[in-house]
Amino acid sequence: MTEPQQQIKGLSGDEVLQSRAKYGPNSLAHQDKNTFLTSLIEMVKEPMFLKTKMEPESLLPKVFRKL
Repeated sequence: MTEPQQQIKGLSGDEVLQSRAKYGPNSLAHQDKNTFLTSLIEMVKEPMFLKTKMEPESLLPKVFRKL
């Protein structure tokens, strides 16, 4: 079965202005850039990072653990 084709029509310029006045702009709030320091702090807070810091031998392959 084929569905009937519908023509899609957007808002007119006046409708856009009315919508923006009523609801505000259709955009996300600007987010500050992620700095290196912020990224580093977030990484250190990760549970997997904390686990490997508590068990440093888990980072080495089994071959090197007994040396």
